[in-house]
Amino acid sequence: MNAFLTSDVFMVEQKSFSVGSQYTVFDENGAEIGHIVEDHALLRVVMDLFIKGRVPFSLHLEDNEKNVLVSVRKNFSMFMANFDILDADGQVIGTIKQDFSIKRSSFEILGANGDLIATIKGDWNAWHLNIITPEDGIIAAITKRFGSALKELFTSYDKYRVKMCSSVPDEKLRLLVIALSAVMDKFLHD
Repeated sequence: MNAFLTSDVFMVEQKSFSVGSQYTVFDENGAEIGHIVEDHALLRVVMDLFIKGRVPFSLHLEDNEKNVLVSVRKNFSMFMANFDILDADGQVIGTIKQDFSIKRSSFEILGANGDLIATIKGDWNAWHLNIITPEDGIIAAITKRFGSALKELFTSYDKYRVKMCSSVPDEKLRLLVIALSAVMDKFLHD
């Protein structure tokens, strides 16, 4: 878990040709430090054929020893999405709520008691997302990276760069930002 707290740049790469969503997390030196995996992937894939975008899912950020560090669970929704943020013990420590916005992706990250921790603001296609706190401004950015034209054409492989300010001392927020790359990919791009 140490690399999750000491690095400021991460690459999150989706594994190709897997049932459900699986991602590998690398630190700024290219060392594999963990994974983001989905629960109940096969059932979700089948359900998603019928009610796209409304199906609940859970993604877990794990270290290389398969210890869950943080989880994000999307709840069933008809219009505006909401997600629960869970700690390593499965306790809800916050929520993510989608804001109504026509021009761009917009979400709020709320603490367990409902206080605003940060907002997520994206461009119109959600290829670049900023995580913004009320006190510090932009503390992290998640940017979708693109491969070659052939790779983009024939695979559903996605790759994200997560850049965090070194001034983000909160361990849970750092872990959540890394997990958000996969959550936003799954919700906004799948």
